[in-house]
Amino acid sequence: MSDLQALFAAIEQLPPEEFQELRRFVEERDQEQVTARRAIETPEERLAALHAALAEFREGLSDEEMREIADAMNYEYIDPNVLRAYDWIDEVPEDKR
Repeated sequence: MSDLQALFAAIEQLPPEEFQELRRFVEERDQEQVTARRAIETPEERLAALHAALAEFREGLSDEEMREIADAMNYEYIDPNVLRAYDWIDEVPEDKR
């Protein structure tokens, strides 16, 4: 864990330009991992995993609590560029979504 703490400390010392370069590196690496994962999962498998995660999230929540969460989520603007992560959903037939 001390290596990770040392890394955090080093990041804190980076000038803004180098921090932005690090951010781009991390985002590109993350996107590469997402792409690699998608290559081994079918759209149906990804959708099934998403449904399972949502079902787990909903466990123990009342309908009223779910409405409150949905209202809060719909209140804030969502950058359309963020939604690119779900472009694969178009590969799933409408009746399977």
